[in-house]
Amino acid sequence: MLFQALDQNNWIPDELHLMLRISDVLFQCLFYELMKHKDFANNVQPMIITEMKRLHIHFEFYLPTTKNGKWEWTSLMGPDKKKILKEFQVAHLFGRQSTRGQEIEQLWREFYRLYKIIRQKSITDLEIDHANQQQGMYLRTDVSPYMHVFAQHVSQFMRYLNQKGMVLRYFSTSSIEKKNHQQVRLFFGGTRMGGGKSKKPVVHDILYYENRQLYYQMQDTPIRYTRKSIEIKT
Repeated sequence: MLFQALDQNNWIPDELHLMLRISDVLFQCLFYELMKHKDFANNVQPMIITEMKRLHIHFEFYLPTTKNGKWEWTSLMGPDKKKILKEFQVAHLFGRQSTRGQEIEQLWREFYRLYKIIRQKSITDLEIDHANQQQGMYLRTDVSPYMHVFAQHVSQFMRYLNQKGMVLRYFSTSSIEKKNHQQVRLFFGGTRMGGGKSKKPVVHDILYYENRQLYYQMQDTPIRYTRKSIEIKT
């Protein structure tokens, strides 16, 4: 138990971050495994980029900035991660004679299926009992706290909520995350991302900017005006 002071019936894991953080680990494990191949830069990397383009996802790899550094890649948003888990073809990256790619692809599809189950508006105990995870794919050191909660506790939480007539998606923070994303895009879309000369925290500037917008909306204040010129004839 991670937090012994809290009763497990009072835990509510966020389904959005379960998907985001677990998919991060799954993608990282795949990429690091492929990077061990000598032909990664010349052959494997272009295959990954091509597959991402097929899914209409912008994706790039970045060379290590230091001698012993590691490759980095584009940070993906939730919808793109779900599309990759559902449709990305992993098998062909390992060659036709290897079953490794097929096993990883099956793991991704199964995780996506389980994620869709916990996102349902209603669920039965039978569906909860049939949810299972595939073991033995990676090392124990690859397992994150989110993976532990997903494998060991989510079904328990879902049964408890089911008794109360509730489901896990009621407690999702996806709307909050979307709001935060919209705030940041709106603010940085209208200002310089360097922060200018302001010494105040960025979050202060974002909230100040939004409060002004709310005030204008509530007071029905126009945010634009048309300058009119008056020509006086003498």
